[in-house]
Amino acid sequence: MGVAGFKDQNQAAHQCEEIPESFEMTRFLLWATGVLIVLVAAFGVLQYVASERVEVVTLKTKSGSETHLWVIDHDNHTYLRAGSPRAGWYAEVRTDPDVTIVRNGASLNYHAVPRPEVRDLVNKLMREKYTWGDRVISVMIDRDTSVPVELQSPAP
Repeated sequence: MGVAGFKDQNQAAHQCEEIPESFEMTRFLLWATGVLIVLVAAFGVLQYVASERVEVVTLKTKSGSETHLWVIDHDNHTYLRAGSPRAGWYAEVRTDPDVTIVRNGASLNYHAVPRPEVRDLVNKLMREKYTWGDRVISVMIDRDTSVPVELQSPAP
């Protein structure tokens, strides 16, 4: 019979050449999968750090949901920003605009009013305040569709 059950040495050599090629392909696929997992995890960490490194407030809706959001103050107005009109918290605010904001440990009640006419200003101010963090988040969210929400004192 020959080497390791093969009829001749050429067949045995040919079979040995195929094994390393498939092994190398498997090894490459495992390496590429590992790199992809590391990149996705790194981007997730970067997004978290970008989101939470400057001032973040907690928005509480009447339904009981809580969302962490960025906030800016400008000319005696306070603004939040929905990344898109389809944001879950924004839909809740549209249904019931009376919300509670926790900022610096203090809980205050507000009436949330969409203000799309100040989108460019709010985007600019958010970019100035949150710097590179805003740029990182902007990779995933089109700021042209964001919705500024003004926090107004509730009616007495």
